[in-house]
Amino acid sequence: MPLPFGPAQGEGGAPVGTATAADVLTGYTFSSAVAGIGVAGTMPNNGSPTIQPGQSLAAGYYTGGQAAAPGSGSVSFTTPGTFQWTPPSGVTRILAVLIGAGGGGGGGNVSQVNITTSSGGGGAGGNQIHVFLPLNPADTVTLIVGQGGTGGLGSSANNATPGSAGGTTSIQINGQTVVSVPGGNGGGVASSSTTAASGGGPATLPTSTYPYSAMQGGHGGSGVSTGSNSICGGGGGGGSAGDGSAGGAGSSGVINGGGSGGSGGASAGLIAGAAGGAGSASTSAPNGANGSTPGGGGGGGMAYYITSNNTVYVGNGGNGGNGAIYIYW
Repeated sequence: MPLPFGPAQGEGGAPVGTATAADVLTGYTFSSAVAGIGVAGTMPNNGSPTIQPGQSLAAGYYTGGQAAAPGSGSVSFTTPGTFQWTPPSGVTRILAVLIGAGGGGGGGNVSQVNITTSSGGGGAGGNQIHVFLPLNPADTVTLIVGQGGTGGLGSSANNATPGSAGGTTSIQINGQTVVSVPGGNGGGVASSSTTAASGGGPATLPTSTYPYSAMQGGHGGSGVSTGSNSICGGGGGGGSAGDGSAGGAGSSGVINGGGSGGSGGASAGLIAGAAGGAGSASTSAPNGANGSTPGGGGGGGMAYYITSNNTVYVGNGGNGGNGAIYIYW
């Protein structure tokens, strides 16, 4: 690292003193040879330490170093609900990975009065967050895994419902929430032949008492609208984020075709994201597909109105994938 002062200067600007680079890099304390200047300093030799995850480094120079070996244990929670976790003896620091639950897809909608047909939008995928948490032996650790959002209901009477947002995934220590990851938003619905249902947007940012890093889940694909006599395919659900990249966005539904679910984000050594559910465009399977766990968004439901025989097909939106918590020590 640079010294907080330059070399002492004699007459004509010539350096004064006998400190060499080798002296500095062995940690000697040195001072100016010019009387009255009074500058002095050291650069400590910090050797070749093993660096723990999240550890800050002291000022000085290093002859080498290496990352700490991977932790000795891990545990995962992928079922929605509230759980108490007791850290193993001697564990004073954990890496927590949280993935928000995916949003549900919107339902397909038909108005026989207004002659409109609209498919549902896909739900958004969940975000992923990594945070190091310090622990004390007497701490009570509570883990809350969010449930995937519920798919919206299709309707032949112009009152389809949007998908609901995924539940929040969080960790509490001694009753205080230290990190919280909201779920992805649900897919929308439409009641106009000229306005498509919106896909669910990614969740709001997580909150944490401690510094964290995060990747974002994918946006849900939008639905499609028309008058009648054409199948409106539902939008695809967004993929949840991985620790290596964001989740992929679901593609939009089209006439006679459902949108594809977004891909899960890539893994960089920890947890990959999960895919979103596909939107439906089938009269025999009108519901949008459920998002995969952890955190994939649900696909949107299809809609089809045949005016010649007054036949209506509408599908419900798919459910979002549940959230998850993974702990490493």
